Amino acid sequence: PTLKESLELAEGFLKKNQIVIQARVGIGQKPRFAVLEMPNGNVFYTEQGASDNNVLVIHAPALSEDGKVFYQGCSCADVLLEKNWQGMLKNYREFEQICFQLSLSFSSAGMDNVDEIIDKALAMIGNLMEVDRAYVFQFKGDTGLMDNTHEWCAQGIAPQISRFKDINISEDMPWFTQQVTENEIFSVSNMDDLPPQASLEHRHFQSQHIVSLMAISIKVNENLRGFIGFDSLRTQRQWTEKEMTVLRFLARLFSDMFKRIENEKHLQGKATELRRKNEEIKSSYDKIREFTESITDILWSYRINSKGDVINTFISPQADQVLERPKGTVNHSFEKYFSFVHPEDLPRVLIVLQKGLQQGEIEDEVEYRLVMPDGRFKWVHSRAVSKELAEGSIELRGRTTDITELKRVQSELRAKEERLHFVVSGANLGTWDWDIVSDEVLFNERAAEMLGCKLEEIEPHYRSWKDLTHPEDFPRVEQALQAHIKGQTDFYAMEFRRRHKAGHWIWILSRGRVIERDPQGNPVRACGIYQDITDIKKATQELEKKISEVERNNKLMMGREMRIIEVKREVNAILQEMGREKRYNL
Repeated sequence: PTLKESLELAEGFLKKNQIVIQARVGIGQKPRFAVLEMPNGNVFYTEQGASDNNVLVIHAPALSEDGKVFYQGCSCADVLLEKNWQGMLKNYREFEQICFQLSLSFSSAGMDNVDEIIDKALAMIGNLMEVDRAYVFQFKGDTGLMDNTHEWCAQGIAPQISRFKDINISEDMPWFTQQVTENEIFSVSNMDDLPPQASLEHRHFQSQHIVSLMAISIKVNENLRGFIGFDSLRTQRQWTEKEMTVLRFLARLFSDMFKRIENEKHLQGKATELRRKNEEIKSSYDKIREFTESITDILWSYRINSKGDVINTFISPQADQVLERPKGTVNHSFEKYFSFVHPEDLPRVLIVLQKGLQQGEIEDEVEYRLVMPDGRFKWVHSRAVSKELAEGSIELRGRTTDITELKRVQSELRAKEERLHFVVSGANLGTWDWDIVSDEVLFNERAAEMLGCKLEEIEPHYRSWKDLTHPEDFPRVEQALQAHIKGQTDFYAMEFRRRHKAGHWIWILSRGRVIERDPQGNPVRACGIYQDITDIKKATQELEKKISEVERNNKLMMGREMRIIEVKREVNAILQEMGREKRYNL
């Protein structure tokens, strides 16, 4: 009978301890060992050496409370070994129990108890096979390095697990690595039998006093994950096919467990990532909601289909707040909203709306007034973007901002600029506006007129400032200007000479200050004025000349006090005429 037929036959002998069926088992003429878990139909089996005549041993099944079979163990053996049957049967039954326990343990293994289950499995199999040491090596991710992660030692055998961390096994034991990778099971009964190319392995095994060794690779999805090894230190072992069967079975359990745990890690990672993304989405939604609730602008959209019919309109609740009307007044109605637009401005608003809906794919903007309940006006700025959608519909989206305060500030600024213009014009002053970053300097017409030029004849750049300044004066001008830019003075003020278009020099009084700095405190913009003080300079020079003449005459009359007093009075009088302080106190 086939293995399946034999197992089915066994269910008819539930009251027997064991049944020996001498038959040729029709599974490729190879004896097998199998464990059948009846509830889910899983069959675990391992191949043994080929033989023409086999015996199938079916052991007493385990029953559930309702009398159904949930576990059935069976084993096959060559009839030529019947004389050793009793000993073999004992080992098989013990192995069946261990396999059943390990199967249950490994099937329930998780990331929290995997180490405990591996240690337990090594102890059980190590005792069953009567080896001195059983261990597991695993790769550390993709580093190419291995750790001895788990170890069981028989009584009196010193542990080695602490010695083997970060092992580069492909370099330290290349021949062993190749054998385990390619041949699945690596076994050595006598270390002297190792080939010459295994010299590194020979020294390594001898350093641990290993007499015999057997190892098998652990693969997950065809990738080498590590290996399981059994060492015999006290006696030389001839590793049997049954012992290799045990090792294969154990390796399969490890492989399935690691694969399942990796899947669990992957699923947990996905779940964690999903939770993180959900939290991000929730956080983003909360921020958007908070932003929407806090924003004062009116958001709106107007959508029509390909026939021109209105299919959707939206106006955010902020419209009621801007219009200072009860909540729900506008209620997404453009007709209601337009009723609050100033009659003089409404045509311009409707033109923008119609243009966006008719032409599509445009951007436009308009400023208009809204009428408040008390008759006041509010200025708003509305920007609209239209877009043609796939189904032929057109949607116009926009944002309307209250700019009433901006309009007020702009109006005040214009008034101030006009007043400043009148002041500057009335005082006959030139102005300069210096972009310190680009060195661009803007002058007004009066600044050019002082030099006998038209405005377009003056290069709007700092270098023209330098080129037109008298060479003797420019170092002083530059020093004073840099001192102010660095914040060493509150303002900049300097008298210097500039070249007139006609070729002569005129005297200029320049005053200004930095009016803008960047967040780091660096100067960005400075403004100031020019005043032509050539006449004042000439008058001052004439005055100095007269004073010098008076003082020179005064020296000739040193002995005559009255004359001195008279001269001093004349000097004071001249100074007063020039608007300057008296030089002598009489």
